[in-house]
Amino acid sequence: MQISIVTGNDGKYTQIAGGLPDFVIAEQVDLDIPEIQTNVLTEISADKCRQAYAQLQKPCLVDDSGIYMNAFNEFPWALTKFLYKGVGLEWIQRLYAWVEDLGAVFQSVLSYMDETMEQPLECIWEVKGTISFDRLDKWDAGTHLPYDLIFVPEWFDKPALFIREEWMKINHRVKAVKLFNEYLIDAKENSSAS
Repeated sequence: MQISIVTGNDGKYTQIAGGLPDFVIAEQVDLDIPEIQTNVLTEISADKCRQAYAQLQKPCLVDDSGIYMNAFNEFPWALTKFLYKGVGLEWIQRLYAWVEDLGAVFQSVLSYMDETMEQPLECIWEVKGTISFDRLDKWDAGTHLPYDLIFVPEWFDKPALFIREEWMKINHRVKAVKLFNEYLIDAKENSSAS
């Protein structure tokens, strides 16, 4: 089975492709897909998946992730990438100088569509944690996903970037891929039984 993972982000592609079952052949496809204006990740992911499938006409998987910061009414919601690219982590750190609630949630929505579906399948996972800027000076641009430097998963005392092995076991995207794998394995078994 071949699946196109629609992303221009090599880090996302690696996390997703590396977690798929052995019977799946993954390819990275970078498409220019307009993003609908909403704060709801499920709506964005599903819409992008429908657009990707319409262009590719083959099984495709889209990931959208967002970080929700308690201190700012869950901002930046689905605008995580735009916030980072627009102002950077240092500016976000300045915002946190006046807040006490460091709680945050990282969420991933994987949307999948193939010729058998009228609407995308969605696999959603989230991880609770806090925001920390203690290791901001350790940032190596381009090597890691940016929010991994400031997001401290629940039950840990370091940002995700510094607990890579543990983080890859509980990571929101990795867990969403595991949910997706359940669907793929069930579909494969059902088609074999037919």
